[in-house]
Amino acid sequence: MNSDKLCFVVNDIEFFLSHRVELAEKLSHFYKIHLICNCKNASSDDLKIIHEKNFVIHDLSPRNKSKFIYGYIKYLVNLKRLLNKINPSYVLFITLELSFIGAIIHHFIETKKSLFLITGLGPFFHKKRIKYRFIKIVQKLVFTSLKFKKNYLLIFQNPDDLELFITQHFVKKPYALMIKGNGINMQRYSFIKREFETNLTFLFASRLVRSKGIIEFINASKIILKKYPSTKFLIAGKHDETDPESIDFKKFKNSISDNSISYLGCLSQEGLKEYFYKSSIFIMPSYGEGLPKVVLEAAATGMPIITTDVNGCRECVSSGYNGFLIQPMNQEDLATAMEACILNTLNLTKYSKNSHEMIKNQYSLELIAEEYFKALN
Repeated sequence: MNSDKLCFVVNDIEFFLSHRVELAEKLSHFYKIHLICNCKNASSDDLKIIHEKNFVIHDLSPRNKSKFIYGYIKYLVNLKRLLNKINPSYVLFITLELSFIGAIIHHFIETKKSLFLITGLGPFFHKKRIKYRFIKIVQKLVFTSLKFKKNYLLIFQNPDDLELFITQHFVKKPYALMIKGNGINMQRYSFIKREFETNLTFLFASRLVRSKGIIEFINASKIILKKYPSTKFLIAGKHDETDPESIDFKKFKNSISDNSISYLGCLSQEGLKEYFYKSSIFIMPSYGEGLPKVVLEAAATGMPIITTDVNGCRECVSSGYNGFLIQPMNQEDLATAMEACILNTLNLTKYSKNSHEMIKNQYSLELIAEEYFKALN
């Protein structure tokens, strides 16, 4: 390891541990890893993991969302002050929002290179309301201002987001790069041979927000249960009542109160992995993603995938190869894909093997870490 510092800037420690820690560990062979995040809700186990890997952690309070402009300014000033104190050689800002803030800070700090990871555009990027159009204009101004600097790179997780930023002149092509996610640990998510029976188990795992397609999953499940009552449906995911996009939890519980669909609650990574192995098909009817890591993890274990033909999700599935692509916000299309799995279980064995091969050949941790190393140098 050389003396260069690589600083990850993320919103909170839980997100880092679930999505970035293994990538950071790979890169720690070449850099001293620093982490800036909100540690307010960090458990002793979380902090222990960070310290055991010899990462240096720095606490930064989250942006005050109730004080819109003032919240941004205060967070930006505190982040800049912390980066000046750390004095990293390289900085990796993760998410669109933190990349936006980081693009401003980049003008006022000395680094060898800053990387801005656009993990997804979110459900609001394309909305026409004046508030969101204004935010998009400001984002464009900030990102285009980077043209006065040379030591930066915008990283995207799918080709659609990359192409959009280039065609809408947020960034010039030489400063944009696609890297397929954070890398999947193929030892941790190993393949198992499944015996697909008629009584399949469909698993949905994601935050309980509308844009993940949870409502479509429930409605499609009920369509299938009328014809195939022995089919099992599982839902795992966190409900955050402070998130304005979250579904009504009381209505959600009532909609599955007949026990035909089981809610597993918010599972740990290890707990969710157990259900990958217990279940037959993984479902992600999202309205749009950067690149859904949970889908890649499920596929690595050999799960056939049903997901939507939208940004990020379509990178995880080739229809007829390892699963099905369906139309977003379409419960009937989802039910049709589910039924195709039930009626053609022989195909599922092929899809299972192909899912694992796709992840191994395109998304493994070793491949992705190597791409990040090249991007930094």
